[in-house]
Amino acid sequence: MTEKRPPWPQANPEAFEEAARRFGNAFNEATRQLVTLIQPALIAAGRACRDLENALDAQWPAWREFAASVPDYVPEPPYQGCHCLCAVAHGRLGACTGEAEPDLVVTRRLDGDHIRIPVCRGCYEATVPVTS
Repeated sequence: MTEKRPPWPQANPEAFEEAARRFGNAFNEATRQLVTLIQPALIAAGRACRDLENALDAQWPAWREFAASVPDYVPEPPYQGCHCLCAVAHGRLGACTGEAEPDLVVTRRLDGDHIRIPVCRGCYEATVPVTS
């Protein structure tokens, strides 16, 4: 009886370790070169920020109080698309506008849990009479 061989070639641990070592050395060298290239730019940017800070201190002494009074940026919530499956949820296509409204949700049961599905006005109006 012939010995069965796996369909993939056998890995050579020594060759793998050598390849990983070469990759690590090449990655470290590339990182060192990148840091060497951008270091002067980072130093110059730091000096420019320090010079700006000194100029503002000299010309506008209250700038730090003003900067502290500016509220943090709060981004708008990301676009929420309508999650309705029109043909399944209310038996017809064409009601969906594609953009969910924040206050319109349809509640469904999934594995015993209630889930809230954000929907657009068209899907909400088409669904509510079906479920009421």
